[in-house]
Amino acid sequence: MKFFKKKKIIYFYLFLIISASVYLVPERSPYFNSDKSIVYENSQLKVEQTGEVSNLSVSFLNVDKIFAHEDHFLFYDDKKSNLFTSVGHLDKIHPSIFGKIKNFVARQRATRLIRENFPLRNVVVLQSGTILVFYDYIYRSEDGGKTFEPVFDFSKEEINGPFRQGIAIDGEGNIFFGEYQSEKRPHEISIIRGFDDGKHWEKFYTFPSGNIFHIHSIKYDRFRNLLWVCTGDRDGESNLMLLDRASKKVIPVGGGDQGWRIVSLMVTKDYLVWCSDNDQTGSFVYRFNPATKVRQKLFPIGKSSYYSTVLKDGTLVFSTAFEYRAPFVKKANPDSTADLWVSKDSLQWFKVASFPEADGIRVKGAERPQLIIPNSLNSDDDYLYFSPFMTKIHNNSLLAYKITWK
Repeated sequence: MKFFKKKKIIYFYLFLIISASVYLVPERSPYFNSDKSIVYENSQLKVEQTGEVSNLSVSFLNVDKIFAHEDHFLFYDDKKSNLFTSVGHLDKIHPSIFGKIKNFVARQRATRLIRENFPLRNVVVLQSGTILVFYDYIYRSEDGGKTFEPVFDFSKEEINGPFRQGIAIDGEGNIFFGEYQSEKRPHEISIIRGFDDGKHWEKFYTFPSGNIFHIHSIKYDRFRNLLWVCTGDRDGESNLMLLDRASKKVIPVGGGDQGWRIVSLMVTKDYLVWCSDNDQTGSFVYRFNPATKVRQKLFPIGKSSYYSTVLKDGTLVFSTAFEYRAPFVKKANPDSTADLWVSKDSLQWFKVASFPEADGIRVKGAERPQLIIPNSLNSDDDYLYFSPFMTKIHNNSLLAYKITWK
């Protein structure tokens, strides 16, 4: 009996020592490593990597801040100091005692170093400064991220969340997202609106069962004060639509083939530009004139695209993903990389960076190498910020690129 008592005491003190060690690992203060290097250069442009933060993934951009996340923690940088500050983290809703203990251990810095968990990919920051995080709930913070409260329960409302970076904020501060799900067809799919600074949410429009598969994104067009809706995936489900906020209706603009299978739009004064999500026969860059309703097929890319942006000087940027199960990839056998493409005029495109897929990724399920470009609120940045995901190099890091046209 004495032996077993001593053994229990040893285990108890060992537990205390390990717990104390985990707890005492200091919190990080992430900062941009500002060592510059040329990523790509030709006679027309130069692309430099101007900064990197390891183990931190970009979430959202606004005029004066870069928001990023690691595990359930949210950070921001003021675009001046190159230093990220932790502003808070999400806690479980009404956890049990065991849940509290589990959450405490999981949120410790030492645990996070081992897990490398990055779940908070859908973050938006309103003009008021209110932060919204889309996860198991929609969480809302009025104090800059120090505390969050749940304002919408996806499970209780039987609503699916949005695709990554698929959320729009219109000129009146309303928040719109479409359901993204991949359950067996047919099913209804809804557009959800948030209002009153993100405090309240409602179903705004519902596509009839069998009409579309899911919504990839909703994009606010500040030049025309419009909301564009991008749906997929089969030919008949792939559409570009207008969301009429006054009548609460959607207006078809184009659709019916894989060229209209859009995940992310680049909006300019004259055109809508995108690289399609055509995983069947290979993607192309398209340009659509909203005034004339003419779509142009411009440039072959091959791999599907999920993310894009337009920089302050008008530079168009999109990234591609490597979908090893896609029919196009199986037939064409492209390089197993996620790639970054840029253009000044939407007509001539340059592949300026490639990131090989991570080792062993194909046994982990449906995830695929991709370069996540964040959503933004009128940021008009001089720099491109993005985060590679499931890649061999720079995985889950925040990279800053400077693109200079000669």
